[in-house]
Amino acid sequence: QMFFSLSVSVGTMVTYGAYMSKKQNTFVSALSVVIVDSLVAVLAGLSIISAAALQNSNVGLNGGIGLLFVTMQNLIFGKFGPIFGIAFYLLVILAALSSTVAFIEVPVLSLSTYGIKNRKNTALFCCALISAFAVIISCDGFKNNIMDIWIFVAEGLIIPIAALLSTLYIGWVYGIE
Repeated sequence: QMFFSLSVSVGTMVTYGAYMSKKQNTFVSALSVVIVDSLVAVLAGLSIISAAALQNSNVGLNGGIGLLFVTMQNLIFGKFGPIFGIAFYLLVILAALSSTVAFIEVPVLSLSTYGIKNRKNTALFCCALISAFAVIISCDGFKNNIMDIWIFVAEGLIIPIAALLSTLYIGWVYGIE
């Protein structure tokens, strides 16, 4: 999880940093993001673990799909009713869409700079490619564990290797100065 969060955040920070004005204080911006992100993560963790304890349930405490679609669903729909449940899942969709914009911005900026010059076509191409992967994973129905295999490959192999190569590049090729 740490490698995933760091890789996504570094790519996003570099991309959005290209849009920042020279007058903006990057240290203050980065510090505020770290503080707010850490507070939200701690509060979310406390609320989810409390929700599972309230239900006397171990489902979802190991993470994954069960956490959002079993533990939280049982708690919200069971204790607070369908209005809060629908509102909760609409907020989950909103959070997913806002994260998707940040994730897609990295390849869109790269491709629009070095490849496809039309930004709209680049965004559509990236969305189509990501959607194709999502359809492949969704068609599995979580029966053949394609998603588990992909998570292992991404988190266990690709991201740590990319972190090692980035470190070597920064240390030996880019240099200290």
